[in-house]
Amino acid sequence: MPNRRKRRNRQARSTSRPRPRRGSIHPRDILAHLKLSPRQSMGQNFLVRGETARDIVAGAGIEAGQHVLEVGPGLGALTWALRQAGAEVVAVEKDRGLAAFLAEQYRDDPGVQVVQADILEWDLQGLTELADDWLVVANLPYNVALPILFRLLDSPLRPRALHLMVQREVGERMLARAGTSAYGVLTLRLGLLATVTPLVHVPPEAFYPSPKVHSMVVKVVPRSTPPCDTGPLDALHRLVKAAFASRRKTLRNALTAASFPGDTVDRALATAGIDGNRRGETLTLEEYCRLNRALARAG
Repeated sequence: MPNRRKRRNRQARSTSRPRPRRGSIHPRDILAHLKLSPRQSMGQNFLVRGETARDIVAGAGIEAGQHVLEVGPGLGALTWALRQAGAEVVAVEKDRGLAAFLAEQYRDDPGVQVVQADILEWDLQGLTELADDWLVVANLPYNVALPILFRLLDSPLRPRALHLMVQREVGERMLARAGTSAYGVLTLRLGLLATVTPLVHVPPEAFYPSPKVHSMVVKVVPRSTPPCDTGPLDALHRLVKAAFASRRKTLRNALTAASFPGDTVDRALATAGIDGNRRGETLTLEEYCRLNRALARAG
């Protein structure tokens, strides 16, 4: 973990308010004690059920000494479960009031470092002192879950795995198969970078305030290399985006509508062995990679 001297500079200031006792205190009561309210703009929904936090930690296979980055710890329900399992935690919390509360809660625990920062802006080099084998375990704010996920996956300091609570609809898109309505740009973009496994479904009543959607915990494991020969990567992203711009159009029509030259598209489809009358949502990631390589040659 980062050394103690550096920790003092980054750690949120401790609050002078007395600390509520840990246990079964409802998040509503803790927030009232702290004179704080859930902030919808920050996607704040706090875990009520301790068993949910324990299930997430158990699913992550946490062992004593495991280094964990927790994003958006909130009131610390998941932080507590991680520490109970023996994890060494760096908890990055954007909300100043919540960060101060957590810093006070763990002021005497060297196994928890509380950082008051926006994970989308925080310098990830702050993780360089972590062991190579580290995990992300987080109940992500749903309004910024995907930017956070891709920032961590695109970083050279990638974790071994990410165990994330996300909106169920987003989880279904992450896991979708070709030919289904949930399959799309997110599925394919994520498929280049990682494998995704569903773990636990979580109902709205597991949170305060209860969101209007169900949630899902997924395990995301970064790939060392893409699963297929992508060809030019920027071109692949453009191809996928064009193919899904109008899901009702055939693949050929979608591509020409996105300014791909018709004769180039025809040659590439023939080379790749793909029927241009198919719709974009029916192509697998491997087929998109094959078509992208063919387009690069045909152009």
